[in-house]
Amino acid sequence: AFVDNETAKEIAQTFKKIYRQQREYNKNKFFKVNFKSKTISSYSVPYTIRVYRVSQQVTQEINFEYYCKNVLPNEWISSWPAESLKSGAEAVKMYGWYHVLHPKWPGLNADVKDTTADQVYKYGTATTATTNAVNNVNGVGLQNSSGNIFEAQYLAGNSGSAGTQHSGKMSQYGTKYLAQNGKNYLYMCHYYYDYSDKSSGTIVTFSY
Repeated sequence: AFVDNETAKEIAQTFKKIYRQQREYNKNKFFKVNFKSKTISSYSVPYTIRVYRVSQQVTQEINFEYYCKNVLPNEWISSWPAESLKSGAEAVKMYGWYHVLHPKWPGLNADVKDTTADQVYKYGTATTATTNAVNNVNGVGLQNSSGNIFEAQYLAGNSGSAGTQHSGKMSQYGTKYLAQNGKNYLYMCHYYYDYSDKSSGTIVTFSY
């Protein structure tokens, strides 16, 4: 069918509006409502994350879920207990989410790097165990006692020890130890992030 110039312009403007709306969604806008000192937050999980590929010296926009599934097996050991992997999945997700909101490398047009400068991302490295962990914590986010998403940092820690409580940094080996002692992933998140430099009080979960 024939489309005149005015109609074509209207169609183009409509598509531009849709594109702008999608970009706003991808930037992960959120709102807060304060009522009687209680903060209710609604967050939209990022659709993509900008990752600087160090060896290639290029920034790539990667599906956020795919990114998480291909970071976790490079930061946690896939044979570790399921609850340990779930705590890792939560930390990996929230670290990336935080930096979508607060890009770490603006000069590179990137939110994160794919190395230990942030989190190790390797294309196509997802395993069944780590993918299950990411899937099992899907829909569960973390915010601090002020109602903000925080940088969920982590470190290696020491085998056979839970590591330092309230340190603001999740111990990878510590999560293995805690899982072997019957603790679940949310216990681990509280253990490391409550009353720390990430949260002055107890961290809170939210649904997305």
